[in-house]
Order: sequence, then structure tokens, then C-alpha cells
Amino acid sequence: MNDEVNPALKPSLNENQDVPRDSAERWQQTNSHPSNVMTDVPETGRVLASGFDALTLSLNLTWRDGRFFKLLDRIKTDAIAQDCEMPGVIRPRNGYEPWLFNVLPFGSQGYTWLLRNKEFFLKLTHAMNPKSRPSAMVDIRSETLWRCGPLECVDRIISLLNVVGAIEEPPKVSRVDLCLDILLPETLWTHALLEHAVTKAMYQCAHRTHTRLTGFSIGRGSVAARIYDKAHEIGAKSKKLWMHDIWKLPEVPENARVVRVEFQLRREALTELGIDTVWQLFNHPVNLWSYLVHKWLKFQDDPQKHHTCQHTMPWWKTVQEGFLGVQSCNPLVRAQAVKIDKKRIAQQLMGQLTSLIAIEDDSGDVTPGREINLSEHLPKVEESAELLNLGSKQLGEKVRRKLARYVRRIDKMNAAREERKRLGFPHSSPAI
Repeated sequence: MNDEVNPALKPSLNENQDVPRDSAERWQQTNSHPSNVMTDVPETGRVLASGFDALTLSLNLTWRDGRFFKLLDRIKTDAIAQDCEMPGVIRPRNGYEPWLFNVLPFGSQGYTWLLRNKEFFLKLTHAMNPKSRPSAMVDIRSETLWRCGPLECVDRIISLLNVVGAIEEPPKVSRVDLCLDILLPETLWTHALLEHAVTKAMYQCAHRTHTRLTGFSIGRGSVAARIYDKAHEIGAKSKKLWMHDIWKLPEVPENARVVRVEFQLRREALTELGIDTVWQLFNHPVNLWSYLVHKWLKFQDDPQKHHTCQHTMPWWKTVQEGFLGVQSCNPLVRAQAVKIDKKRIAQQLMGQLTSLIAIEDDSGDVTPGREINLSEHLPKVEESAELLNLGSKQLGEKVRRKLARYVRRIDKMNAAREERKRLGFPHSSPAI
């Protein structure tokens, strides 16, 4: 493997660090930090987590035969006829569980087939051998990276492609997002923070919701940074409540903020730094982080002074030193993510059920505190099915189409619940 990297990354490079793909388990790095919740957050902050939050791979593939293409063609034809995505499955023979996916009824940007589920989004061309365009593009979803670890994610997608007849060249990195979550005192999280940024980027912007500071954007080319209130973003947008498990932090302490420092690098920037394949990226994540937080961006006490008179702010020193590299798998994520999905769908279900009850209620009773027995109205579910002519076969078909939207690889749930119990998180729900 050619492991040459740009000199910008070499000062902290360990040339004996080269690691083959099939030895991933030997160099999985822990992402653990002290689990106690600090009420007095130091000015230096405290690192809660670090790792990869997004990873897009490009692959050049040679196919042994066209059987998988024929399967995808049949599924896509069905998807076009039904005007909705339709399911398929890959059944590996190497110990992995079956991989469920949906095929979309259209292609995109020269890619014939679009496959997606909770783990990956895969784009494939109709070409038996590599062309100028990559044969496949794979987006690995954030939840999957934190739950399984990026090393297992990459091995899994390669294994699945091998099973259906693809022979791959070393996967190349099209995009990667490196991130670090730090617990900071609230007094540091102000609009004035941007005035202390020293960066190679010209673009800088603060973001707010009403009067609340939500974050900063720095740069918008092949390298870009986002520094934002992650706990607020989770509550307002992404709903990734499982990040609290990663942080080992049931709730954000009063007068504190969980701030994410995130860098997005696209292929042009990565190749300039000498990182081409995903294995080169996995060999040198700490060195790449070091370049980003020492040379591309840093926060200093007085950026107006000559660089010899400037001092790096204490919290940024923690950011510089706190990135651990490739995160290990975290089985806690699945339990919390499944619970979030179930709660969201339950809210939708109860909203529709109460609407059905209200439609048929002619009493006009709007008395506060009125009680309604839910069990008396459960037959409305069957009535709704009859109204839609939804028999058991039609119901089975609807469920079949939705399986890939929600299925995740089954982790060791008992072990996850024990870990949640040890850390003081909710753990008793048998329905998770």
C-alpha cells in the first residue's frame, strides 16, 4: 500500500503505523471518557467523544457476472410500476446477517441503481468494469458509524459487494467528516468567539435562532468547519438522542454547552494531503486532525497581534489534543435509536387514532379532564383496515416494503441494556 502523505501531516506521523485492512480489530481505538457529570466545567473544557460522523466512499468494481444487475433491474422495474421504492435482500454466507435494502424507482447523476436502508446509501452504475466514473458511491450513515465503528462499516459494505459478485479496488475517500464533542462552560459560548478564529478560510458566519447562538461556519470549499451547539441541534433537528450514550452524559449540566467541532473534507483536500484510500485515512486520522486544528483553524487569545505574541485559547488546546482517532463500536446506540423511532411513530399513531375517535364522537363533550378508555377504541384499527380493503396479504406487503427503512443489524441487546444500567441510563423497557 502506498502510504505517502503530504508533509503537512508528517510531523506527528508514525511510519510504523501502517495497518492492513484485515487487522482492524487490533487497532480499534476506544472512545471512552470519564462518565461522571461535572457541574463545574473547567475553562479548558472536557472531551466527550471524537471520531467520524460521515464517510463517503468511491469504489471501482469489476463484476464476475451480471446476476446482481438482473436482480436490481427486476426490483427497479417493480419500483417504477408501483411508483415507490421496493425491497431486496443480500444474504451473505460469511457470518453477517442478511442485508435488507430498498431500490428507488429512479437513478441519479449517471448511476442506474440507488439502494438505501438505515446503514448505507449505495449508488451503482451499470458497468461490468471500471470506467471514468466510480462504479459505486457509498454513504455510511452517522448512526451506523457510531454504532458499529467505521472499520466494521467499510468491511461490511465490501463484504456485501463481494457476495453479489464484485471485486473491488481499494476504496477511495470522497468525503469525510471528523468531529469532536467538548463540554464547555456556557460563558465561553458567545458571538465574540468568532473574533478569536485564526483560519485559512475566508468565509466565516455565525448562526443563531432568535437570540440563541447555535453555531459558526468557517470555510465552504473542499475544507469546511462547523462549530455548533450539538445538544441544541439534536433537540431541534436531528433527534440523535443516542449521542448522550456516546457522551456518557444523561443530560447537559446547567451553565454548560456540548459543542461539536466538525471538519468536512472533500476528495480534493484529502488528495492534496496525500490521503487517497480509506485505509490511508484510517492509518492517519489523528495526524489529519492535527493539521486541521493546528494549521487550518485555531482559536487564539488575540488574533490581531503578531503570531509570535498570540496564545492558543485553553479550550482549543483541549480540542487539539483530544481527538482519539477511529472510534470503536458502541452497542448502546441501537437501543436508543430504536426507542426514538418507536416513540416518533407511536406519536403519529396516537395522533391519527385520536382523530378517528373525534370524527365519530357526536357528544360535543369538551369538558376538561374527560377520560376515554383506549381499549374501547382499538377496534378502530381493524375498521380502518377494512375501510382501505387492507387484508393480511396487503398488510404483509406494506410491512415488507418498510423493513429496510427501520432494520438495523442486531447487536447484543442484553449487553447494551446492562451497560445502560451501569451508566444510569433508562434500561428496563422490554420493548426496545
